[in-house]
Amino acid sequence: MEALISPLHLQQILEQGLVGGLWSIDQFNRGVRPITLPRPGFLTEHPQFMDKAFRDMEAFHKAGHKVWL
Repeated sequence: MEALISPLHLQQILEQGLVGGLWSIDQFNRGVRPITLPRPGFLTEHPQFMDKAFRDMEAFHKAGHKVWL
């Protein structure tokens, strides 16, 4: 079966969400196989994401998002 979204497009979605604070790498990949990882160049530019559990909550709040409990 062919994928609906290309691996490159998934990688782009992951990276945009990481810098926007929408999720961590672990959250993005929860329950899916194969997992999607950011490009090496992205990790060079944003080394904080070497920690797969890191979520940029500062960026999340700067974008005006709210946490709903």
